[in-house]
Amino acid sequence: MSNKTLKSQAYEWLKNKIITLEYPMGSPLYEADLCKETGFGRTPVREAIQQLQTEGLVYIRPKKGTFVSSIDIFDFEKLLESRIMLETYVVHRLAGAMPKKELKRFRSFFDDVPLMVEKMDINGLLNVERRFHEELVYLLENHYLNTIADRIYDLVARTWHISFKKRSQASLKDTLDDHLEILEALENGDPQTAEKVVLKHIYDFKRKVFDHTL
Repeated sequence: MSNKTLKSQAYEWLKNKIITLEYPMGSPLYEADLCKETGFGRTPVREAIQQLQTEGLVYIRPKKGTFVSSIDIFDFEKLLESRIMLETYVVHRLAGAMPKKELKRFRSFFDDVPLMVEKMDINGLLNVERRFHEELVYLLENHYLNTIADRIYDLVARTWHISFKKRSQASLKDTLDDHLEILEALENGDPQTAEKVVLKHIYDFKRKVFDHTL
């Protein structure tokens, strides 16, 4: 197996641990422990850490060690600003232009949401949340936007996890229902309403994060 493949596997494994808060914000990362836990050698683990540092998910303090990065209020506000710029642009472009088969496919993302809410399947709901926003961006077939979206959602995923885990069933249902309103506006060719629902969705998320965490 190539070193590149090993690095990719180590990167994906470690990133998942970070964005799902299995490795909490501010926690130290010890290279030897990561090698032992994953079975990877030092080189792919070290390269994975370097990539995650570039992406802002970890930071290295000379003579102190490697740590999972935290999100402060300033960072969170900047992430939301980035989401607003990206997501309002995307829905404006897609309004009235989304093929019926894609509208049907996106609606199918929510088929199991009522059961997920009932069972408080937080990971399942988070997967739906991220998949919806990310795949809307992908529909524009702009690899530069795809890269930006991946970076934003990797960074915001941790606040999604914190917020979702502390919410009521009714709150979770309201959040997921926003996406269906967005799809309805896209189907109706109504960019203004689509942007309005996106803004409501993001600002509601902001309020709930501040209520529960920051």
